[in-house]
Amino acid sequence: MNKRIAIFGGSFNPPCRHHLQIINYIKERFDYFIVVPCGIRQDKSSMYIVSEYHKKQMLNIALTDVSDIAIDFYDLDNKVFTPTYFLQKRYKNLFKEYDIWHIVGGDIILGGRDCQSEIQRVWYNGNQIWKELNFFVIERLDYLVNDDDLPPNSELLRIPDLFGSGTLARIFIKDGKNTDELVCRKVLNYIKCNNLYC
Repeated sequence: MNKRIAIFGGSFNPPCRHHLQIINYIKERFDYFIVVPCGIRQDKSSMYIVSEYHKKQMLNIALTDVSDIAIDFYDLDNKVFTPTYFLQKRYKNLFKEYDIWHIVGGDIILGGRDCQSEIQRVWYNGNQIWKELNFFVIERLDYLVNDDDLPPNSELLRIPDLFGSGTLARIFIKDGKNTDELVCRKVLNYIKCNNLYC
């Protein structure tokens, strides 16, 4: 059996408690774990709210106490967005003897049985990667996953009490609501000190 690498891509805008929960819950299932913050995407206006610099700082702060993981800042350092299709090629070239697994939320595989998932409809070469790549699917409380929607090469994990999203955190911060349940204190302090998401 080949060793396995987990690729956890996302905007992490900001990095939230549920991101840490996912990492800590599943990293032991893989031989290597890489967090990949994506660069600016034209289809997501929220990506322009804070700079690449602040995104890097927040993620470094959030993951300070998390061991045995790596962070790939290629997109943020180069101000680009690398689609999953090309991430797969990059990591397969680097780790030829490993199986690459992409961690995704259950919300983006909904409708998969009818070729209507976000991956199939929106992602670059979506139909191809749906059929060929390995996906580790995380089920959220607000997006229960039907097994019929899963990609052909996938594993589904239901993490108890998984709650939160970057969108919700940004709304709470902007509205001055208590965000302690969504974002860890160290990241919140950084956000407040730099007047982010206001």
